[in-house]
Amino acid sequence: MLFSDKFVSATTRFNTIKNPVSAPLFRKNFCLNKLPNKFEVTIAGLGIYELFINGKRVTKGYLSPYRANPTHFIYYDNYDLTDKLNVGENVIGVTLGNGFINSTVPTWDFDKAPWVSAPKFAISVEADNVLLFDATQFKCDDSEIIFDDFHRGEHIDANLVKAGWNDIGFCDDNFKPVILVVSPIGEKVLTPIQPILPYSYRKPVKVIKTENSFIYDFGVDSAGTYNLKIKGEKGKTIKLQCGEIILNGHVDDEKISCVSAYKKDYVQCDWLTLSGNLDEFEPRFSYKGMRFIEIFNLTDDEANSLDLTYIELSTLKEVNGEFYCDNQVINILQEMILRSDRSNFYHFPTDCPQREKNGWTGDAALSAEQFLLNFNCASPLKEWIKNICKAQNEQGTLPGIVPTNDWGFAWGNGPAWDNVLFELPYRIYVYTGDTEIIEYGKPYMMKYLKYMDGNRDERGLLHYGLHDWLPINKDTPLEYSDTATCKAICDNAVGCFKAIGYTEGEEYAKRLGEEIKDAFRKHLAWEGKTVWCESQTAQSMAIHYNIVDKKDIEHSVSRLKDFVFKSSNHMDIGVLGSRTLFRALGDNGFCDLAVKLITQDSYPSYYTHIKVGSTTLLEKWPLFDDMTLDNLTRIPEGIASANHHFWGDISAFFYRNLAGIKINEPFTVDFKPDFAKTVGYVRAYFKFKTGKFMVEYKRDNDKILATVTVPDGVKANLIKPDGYKILSPNSLTTGVNTIVYVKE
Repeated sequence: MLFSDKFVSATTRFNTIKNPVSAPLFRKNFCLNKLPNKFEVTIAGLGIYELFINGKRVTKGYLSPYRANPTHFIYYDNYDLTDKLNVGENVIGVTLGNGFINSTVPTWDFDKAPWVSAPKFAISVEADNVLLFDATQFKCDDSEIIFDDFHRGEHIDANLVKAGWNDIGFCDDNFKPVILVVSPIGEKVLTPIQPILPYSYRKPVKVIKTENSFIYDFGVDSAGTYNLKIKGEKGKTIKLQCGEIILNGHVDDEKISCVSAYKKDYVQCDWLTLSGNLDEFEPRFSYKGMRFIEIFNLTDDEANSLDLTYIELSTLKEVNGEFYCDNQVINILQEMILRSDRSNFYHFPTDCPQREKNGWTGDAALSAEQFLLNFNCASPLKEWIKNICKAQNEQGTLPGIVPTNDWGFAWGNGPAWDNVLFELPYRIYVYTGDTEIIEYGKPYMMKYLKYMDGNRDERGLLHYGLHDWLPINKDTPLEYSDTATCKAICDNAVGCFKAIGYTEGEEYAKRLGEEIKDAFRKHLAWEGKTVWCESQTAQSMAIHYNIVDKKDIEHSVSRLKDFVFKSSNHMDIGVLGSRTLFRALGDNGFCDLAVKLITQDSYPSYYTHIKVGSTTLLEKWPLFDDMTLDNLTRIPEGIASANHHFWGDISAFFYRNLAGIKINEPFTVDFKPDFAKTVGYVRAYFKFKTGKFMVEYKRDNDKILATVTVPDGVKANLIKPDGYKILSPNSLTTGVNTIVYVKE
């Protein structure tokens, strides 16, 4: 397997809105006198490539290869194509899209990055470990894709299709030589993670006819691409606008401010020019966050005869757990969280699929446990952490988004976002036992701890970066959330370093954490028990991150309940509080209150996401009762995205507190369900390497009957729930266990 550094392009011009450049086609024909024992292709495409052999697409998934800063990493994919060959003539074809290498969006400074260029690729083609040729021997031409942008969409003219260009027997006399270009400086690596793949195919559930368009409603907000089969007038161009809501009778793009502010008609929008024959379109160099596709310039006959399929895509294909109960609000929320997670995991966690598509670090730190409990995603998370490490600067600062060039260091980061460097490796270790990424990240973690240490003020407190993002009403002062988060960072570091036997780092992190804890208790909390500001976020963070001493927990939780009462018995948090409020309550005897705050039907609660008709988690809390998304009129004011995952840690709360699957160290479950009055039945599992840890319980009058299945190699501790006693058994063993609980 060879990683070629001979990158080629079709042109030195790169695509812009004003001067579009066609996505290039590359082909190379070759002859074989006999079939080799092994024929492999290793390719890096910057930005996105499609690989073909003898006319058949063989690309691993969609939007390949892995998206990264090419000055840090260049990702290659390897293919064994031995069974795809012919004796005699063969052809390898490659199509390139702009992807991350060339963005036309003037936000986050991607358009100013030093790597901006026309798309390029390198390839090595080997037969029985002998190099046959590389990219310099290909020929190139323009494709039918006359514009493509990762954030915006694609313009495709079916009349420009070069039929058979990637197959044998095609005359490529009009193809021109490629241009050898500068190779990126990033470290060459083989992509180690699962590709982006379809997990669902949807047909429209409703078609809405307007004065000049047809709107196809797929019933759920999600992310992916589409396949359109249509026969229409030759040369006619139809416009497809993809989006999450309908505003003033049409699919809306106004909310996607970072894209739409620059140029209209280039926001999740495709333009397709028909050939007069049966055309098939499937955009492959962009993806959209959408529930609706609006098609303009269709006749009634064309609209009635076309075939449109929504292809939902994600890196998260394999589930790792399941949660279900008899509270339908909770079940709907769990379903919304899973859809939000999948919509926002394209190689790595992103913030939203319709707008930014950025790898916001804080979002992933908040969602770490919900990702790992629900999906087999340790491998892509580990790879993204390597990219986060590479992005760290000499001072130890981390950017708020990864990948990036240099955006996100001056704004968009801070402890709660930088915690991703510690939270993800530690949770991967806890849920899988894997320490590889801790070993890799060790020097970067130490550099950050020292950077964090140097940012303490004269009181020992910390306050740099973003605050408790998107609070409902009350804004928590930065020194509270940052100082508490830095204590959590130290605790995660202690857990990481202990796991790999790095005593020096463990002792440093432990000492720093104790000093930060003491500073918080001295300057921000009355007698170390109650925060001075009446903030649910600050108080729950102090409880959950063990800043409050165990002997004072009862008092501290009582004060947290007081804060909830003063908010009319509703939650009043931002995203950082969403990670700690329900855990602080549920872990300390008040699971009923936590469930009530999540499920009550009055604002603000998670139920209000359902109430307005959303099928994914909104970016902000909806503040109205009279309008709903089902009215197809508008989304709540100030909400730019209807599909975010960073409010979804309640899914981890469902597993840990309602199902009792508390995993705090590898291959160990502390089984302690917190029985809520509004939840009478629970079924859940988490899949370890050796099998599923399964829980099922049902309320039967004053008793609760539970069945717990413990797989081989997993230690299960039976812990008495608050307010209940266990009649039998005294402990859990491998296999099926039946447990009887009664109220004390």
